[in-house]
Amino acid sequence: MGKEIVTGLMLVLFLGFLLSPVGAVETSLWEQKSQGEFARGEAKNISLTGEDEVILAPSLDLIYDTGQLFAWSLVEDSQGNLFVGTGNEGKIFKIKKEGKGELFYDSEELEILSLAVDEDDNLYAGTAPQGMIVRINPQGKATLLFDSPEQYIWSLEFDRKGVLFAATGNKAKIYKLRNGKGEIFYDCPETHLLSLLFDGQNNLFTGSGGKGILYKITPQGDVQALYDSPREEVHSLVLGKEGSLYLGTTGKLEDNPGEESAPPEESAPPEESAPPEEEKGNPILYKLDPQGVVSKIFPLPSETLLSMILTEKENLLVGTGKEGKIYEITSEGKGTFLLECEDSHILKLYKSKGKRIFLATGNAGKVYQISPGFARRGSLESSVKDTGAIPKWGRISWEVFLPQGTGISFQTRTGNTEKPDDTWSNWSGKYRSSGEEIKSPPARFIQWRGALSTEKRTITPRLKEVRLAYLVRNLPPEIKSVTVSSAPFERGGNQGEELPLPPKPGGKKMVRGEKKVEWEAEDPNRDKLKYNVYFKGLEEENWKLLKEDLEENFHIFDSWGFPQGTYEFKVVVSDLPSNPRPRALTSEMIGDPFIIDTTGPRLKNLEIKTLEEEWEIKGKAEDDLSTIGGIEYSLNAGEWQVVGPSDEVYDSKEEEFSFRIPLNSGEHVLVIKARDEEGNLGTGKKILREN
Repeated sequence: MGKEIVTGLMLVLFLGFLLSPVGAVETSLWEQKSQGEFARGEAKNISLTGEDEVILAPSLDLIYDTGQLFAWSLVEDSQGNLFVGTGNEGKIFKIKKEGKGELFYDSEELEILSLAVDEDDNLYAGTAPQGMIVRINPQGKATLLFDSPEQYIWSLEFDRKGVLFAATGNKAKIYKLRNGKGEIFYDCPETHLLSLLFDGQNNLFTGSGGKGILYKITPQGDVQALYDSPREEVHSLVLGKEGSLYLGTTGKLEDNPGEESAPPEESAPPEESAPPEEEKGNPILYKLDPQGVVSKIFPLPSETLLSMILTEKENLLVGTGKEGKIYEITSEGKGTFLLECEDSHILKLYKSKGKRIFLATGNAGKVYQISPGFARRGSLESSVKDTGAIPKWGRISWEVFLPQGTGISFQTRTGNTEKPDDTWSNWSGKYRSSGEEIKSPPARFIQWRGALSTEKRTITPRLKEVRLAYLVRNLPPEIKSVTVSSAPFERGGNQGEELPLPPKPGGKKMVRGEKKVEWEAEDPNRDKLKYNVYFKGLEEENWKLLKEDLEENFHIFDSWGFPQGTYEFKVVVSDLPSNPRPRALTSEMIGDPFIIDTTGPRLKNLEIKTLEEEWEIKGKAEDDLSTIGGIEYSLNAGEWQVVGPSDEVYDSKEEEFSFRIPLNSGEHVLVIKARDEEGNLGTGKKILREN
């Protein structure tokens, strides 16, 4: 049948099916077509490429199970035998070229953290927690080469002249071993040195744990700090063919420079039976070019970087922590999620002389080989989609490139809990043709699973996009509250001056002048909404339209157009903008009664009594609807003077008051002003005479 492209993305295929007697007009589509979207799911034998394709992963074949908790280190001798350093029993296993494994060396230490092989096939092992370097000849006879004063031998590396170097912690040092003796080559002012790498000029590069610094040391012992990374550890170093240096950094952002740190949590020999939890902060890969320019090429998603090698294609393979994922990253920074190992923590990646790629794991000490061909079968289980309501399902469609001999199918399942559990439906039957109707029962949440397969290890399907269509049944909009309040600037008094306003108990009364009615509303379908506002007097029967077809959730009106009295507002909300008129739904709510008061207080019983040197003025302020809010007086058009009520508290519609002013000869004009809490004013006038 040849190569074939299958696609079902034309909406014409299912628009007719989706139209329903109820619900919104627009069909919703759940689309997944990027690496990031696919990566939210769970993959098995699946790779997610930098070109946003889902393909079958390379085959991952188990080579040897050491039976230990951790496989820390890997190295190969000239005969093609593979050696594995393990913990927590400090054993080294030999895996022969044909795949048979056996115990090669059983040390008294707990961890074999690093391994190296010389030109005579002598094996060198760096240990913890005593920090020893042991030499083991091809026949398995062991000799203590160096007993360092440090705890951890993190890395062993031969230079171009065949001299062995060791990087250590808990005190960061590099030892140079000659004639069975170790001498300090570099004493670093940090806690750990985690990696060693020589270039073609025999310059030594090392990365620290603590401050996350990359150092360069010349053959003469001159030291230069090349890069201070933002992470705690420069964990892995790889040299490119053109002289570029790749740095794998991990750990938290460094926030306590100079403070001595504990051993790197992910790398240190653990006390528990499983590796510790990941540190916060994504690992970052950097590239240092031959001119010394550092550039960030790839941030890893929520992982801890543990190991790194360079492939024959000059791509980086990066092994990570708790989820056991391996990424392939080009020098330009385009990343592929290559595969996931069921035994988490890829503690070591190793490329053999025969260009085979091995990995050692740390949640069970096993050794795997990444084969060049594709896995026969793989699956990707998507993230869970929340549709927000109980929808009517449409069709599932996809775009895929299917070479001859490859296949793809999908299934769906649904439920009403955010995470799939035993209340969810079973996986549906398989969808083999793009554009099939979704068979799972209606429910709020949905998930799909794609299965990829191939008959030939050299070819793979290439999935580019998955779409699920659904129609959420229309639900009525909801109004949660209706309130009335003053507009931003209040107008009161006969002169229209701005007045300070007292608190309004319960928020039920309006302030004179411009008023605002506002409401809180939402739609479960996220439809667009419009609003009509009505009013009526408390004693009236019929509602009157104040404003219609509002798009905002408030309306400002002038209360002077209302006769004085008690009123109610009603807001009616409709989802008509997103639905045809026969299927549009409405809701309504009536706010609490409120008072419109446009009449000022009355001043009554004004009395003036002449004393020896003062006038005493008494009176009462009354209002029909509102509490008295303030009383003031002005003499001969002078500044207004505040008068308190006789009982000292403004809390009634009637307030008595009294005050005194100096007795002066001649005629005087006294004006008294009372204000209610709605801002309305009432005034009174008296003529004062003294002969």
